[in-house]
Amino acid sequence: MKFTIGRAESNDYQAKEASVSASHAEITISKDLKSFDLIDLDSTNGTFINGRRVVSKKITDKDVVRFGNHQLEGNQLFALLNSYLKKERVDFTHEFEELLKLEEGFKTKRRKITKYYRLLAMLPRLLITLVVVLIIFLIPNLGSDLRYPLMIGATLLGTMVSSLGISEQKKESKLDALKANFQLEFLCPKCDIELSMGNRDGSYYKNKKTCNNRKCNVTWLKTH
Repeated sequence: MKFTIGRAESNDYQAKEASVSASHAEITISKDLKSFDLIDLDSTNGTFINGRRVVSKKITDKDVVRFGNHQLEGNQLFALLNSYLKKERVDFTHEFEELLKLEEGFKTKRRKITKYYRLLAMLPRLLITLVVVLIIFLIPNLGSDLRYPLMIGATLLGTMVSSLGISEQKKESKLDALKANFQLEFLCPKCDIELSMGNRDGSYYKNKKTCNNRKCNVTWLKTH
């Protein structure tokens, strides 16, 4: 994949300056998208990296690149490259696998929250039952006419306290916030459409191998 720079409109990046040749330079992008080679295309006024004229050299986002008198900071140039890659690439398998990891993390957190608040809801009932057991144990002569109503009353009271507690409201609030954050991040890696619409999950998209946006040509072909 190549990213072209020059004064002509046909370039991927057009620098409208007289010192820039029509086809000034190009950046060759490796297949793994991790290596970027800047190549001067016999330009009239040269290509420079950190002040030194080059014919061909690897670049990073820390380098300052100049085409003739037109200068770009490394972060500016790499922002252009990332935008170009997002537009031109089709296979986003790696990014989709990261989305699957994100979804698994969401499910794990959801299970933990549900388990925690289930235990929290059981606590009042457990404490009340424990108190009743202690009363029965400490008062062995307590008649059955009091013992059984006391146990039944403790069970009912524990159930009422659990149902009237705020733990269920807190649980729902935390689950809603967790889901909202997940939905904001579970997006198509190319067009940024929300993938969780209609309760669709990673398994659905893993089988579909593409985004629901008909205008988006993204694919993820090698998911495990």
